[in-house]
Amino acid sequence: MSARASSLASTAPVIDCIVDRNECGPATADEILRGDFFFNGEPHHLGRRFDWRTNPSRDIEWLILLHKFYYAPCLVEKAARSGDMRYFDRWTTLTADWIEAGIEPGFIAADVTGRRIQNWVYAWHGAMRAGLLHHAPRGFETRLVGAIDAQTSWLWDNLHSKRNHRTLELYAILLSAFGFPQLPQTQRRLDFAIAALEENALADFRADGGHCEQSTHYHCVALRNFLNAVALMENNGVAPPPAMLARLDRAKTFARAIHRPDGEIAALSDADGGSYLEMLDEAAPSRPILFPESGYAVFAGPPSRESSWLIFDCGPLGAGNHGHFDAHSVELFGRGAPLIVDPGRYTYDESGEMNWRAAFRSTAAHSTVEIDGRNQTRYAQGKRKMKIAGPAPQTRVLSFEPSAGRAFIHSRIESAEYAAVHHRRILFLREDYFVVVDDILSTEAHDCRLRWQLSPEASCGAILSPADDFVRLASPNLSIVTQCNSSADANLEVGWVSRRYGVKTKALRLCIAARGAQLQFVSVLSPLGSDDDAPAVELARRGKAALLRVWRNEAGEEILIPAIGAENEAAPLLLSSEGTRA
Repeated sequence: MSARASSLASTAPVIDCIVDRNECGPATADEILRGDFFFNGEPHHLGRRFDWRTNPSRDIEWLILLHKFYYAPCLVEKAARSGDMRYFDRWTTLTADWIEAGIEPGFIAADVTGRRIQNWVYAWHGAMRAGLLHHAPRGFETRLVGAIDAQTSWLWDNLHSKRNHRTLELYAILLSAFGFPQLPQTQRRLDFAIAALEENALADFRADGGHCEQSTHYHCVALRNFLNAVALMENNGVAPPPAMLARLDRAKTFARAIHRPDGEIAALSDADGGSYLEMLDEAAPSRPILFPESGYAVFAGPPSRESSWLIFDCGPLGAGNHGHFDAHSVELFGRGAPLIVDPGRYTYDESGEMNWRAAFRSTAAHSTVEIDGRNQTRYAQGKRKMKIAGPAPQTRVLSFEPSAGRAFIHSRIESAEYAAVHHRRILFLREDYFVVVDDILSTEAHDCRLRWQLSPEASCGAILSPADDFVRLASPNLSIVTQCNSSADANLEVGWVSRRYGVKTKALRLCIAARGAQLQFVSVLSPLGSDDDAPAVELARRGKAALLRVWRNEAGEEILIPAIGAENEAAPLLLSSEGTRA
């Protein structure tokens, strides 16, 4: 055994019993004690003993969570806090049953093995620090440590090659090395895991801090694993690699930015809701910010729950099959409530009459423009499930102008699925409203549908009232006014929003449909407080350009909307004047 391993073995490891609050709620320990397992919105009663290989759900994700053992540290924590050893006995019984069932280390997938190792190490050291181990059955420690050792060896030989699964698997190897320094492979595991984690961080987090999978959820999950690894090294006297720390600092800046004023993340691409603020040590940026490589722009006001906040997806599809077909989609928060939202991921299960996985990934489910009824990327049935079958759309930010009290961004998408280019320009003014201009440019006519997916909160009491040349939607906390340069039809569709895997909620979706070769939709999105009036909007078209007037409480602005052409593709929205309404 090397000098470092000997040093680790001579002192007690410092390992916290980490309970994942996104997976374990206040009632989880009691449910597991009764034999009730509630994962992904599905409850199943398994009783005291059950077959670990049998899935009571049609969704494999349910069985995956059963085998990840998130409930292990939760049971130990409850035993330590309550003094009730039934919770501790339930943990040791479940763990011993799994080992005695002869489940192969890589059952289902390597990342499942990695999570199980983590949760077993947390539970063991949590019980040790709470002085509970004398309650463990005879021989339990030997069986547990032996099982962790065997699974760690298997995991090392079967690591994912990249991305977030590799991150959690490397962290599991690191955790087992620190957790059980008496094992003969400790030093090799420790050195390998630290070097590989540094390489993984630099490969997966882009230079601007965003994660390569383009999922806000997996960004935070991967970052949490890295930060846990850093804390584990520091708590046990090992210095983390400086290059990894620098990249993680940028990843933390990104993570802070994607949290809305209510503390929840925007659920973009394969993502649930939830909050990860507890792992971040600073407040979110209170200024417009662009992450150019990751392709996200965040417009944020002063740090307040009442502030207006918008995130704009103008980046790549992403690696790892977690991206949705949602380029140019937005989430909007204002006056203390989510207003326009991403639908989230809902499920990975494609069985049943309705393929909800495909539906939640579709362009039509997002707040962007759908062209000719197609996704931005071809998505076709494979042998077992739907597969991305075409090239990703090409996105490019043409202009980003942040300044005090206002901010502007202009981005374009070009898809291989249709012969049209979609430009989206967004202007943010004084916390009051956002102007969104969508141009669909082509040499031939296309059927286009601009959609705004409302949150369940904004859906309540929402009324659609087409009048004059405008489409107007009013709800108690949101106003949307849209005008198209061609004949357009508007209706309220039934959409779906998911903030937690396996749980979906109906929510209205405003759809404005038009056909043309040179279409332009001009929308004014206004968060409303209880005492706010919706703004008055006027639009005058002057040749190819347009002049937008927005008034609220007799004060307002005139905004010039120049046309986009071959010679002036980057065409900012210009604040031409401010004043009072005549």
